[in-house]
Amino acid sequence: MYKRILVPFDGSAPANRGVDEAARLAKMMGSQIRLLYVIDQAPLLKLDRKIELSIESLRHMREGGLAILYAAAARIQNQGLSVSTVLATNVTLRLADQVLEHAKDWQADLLVLGTQSHQRIPRKLLGSDADEIIRAADIPILFVRGSLECALEAPKVAPMLYEEHA
Repeated sequence: MYKRILVPFDGSAPANRGVDEAARLAKMMGSQIRLLYVIDQAPLLKLDRKIELSIESLRHMREGGLAILYAAAARIQNQGLSVSTVLATNVTLRLADQVLEHAKDWQADLLVLGTQSHQRIPRKLLGSDADEIIRAADIPILFVRGSLECALEAPKVAPMLYEEHA
């Protein structure tokens, strides 16, 4: 049913649960998985207009994002599944727009998102990016709930440059 499963991934415990569920589905359906890590620089730029991201800062964010992606991809590959990774940074697009654009370009059949809520989340608390994805996605979205412990863990953050790694 689902041949291409896109998993936007930030390295957090809830996102890892989303990866695990995507792997379970891929194993049942013979699907390809793509992990997408988006370095969202917009919050940094809103904090202080004087912030300048140096080449060195971008390199560190890229390296951190790749490490997070590769660790998750290795878990999937160890199960004998097909996985690719994408590290994406585009300062002109919001995080949600990058996810939606990549889903369209890669022709994803399903988005799998780990959520930090142990119980139902009022829509207004999802955040503008998640809300935008929900409203604009033209493919099914599977939300995978994390445990209460997951809700307390902060995501691992690193900015990204768009690169595809198979």
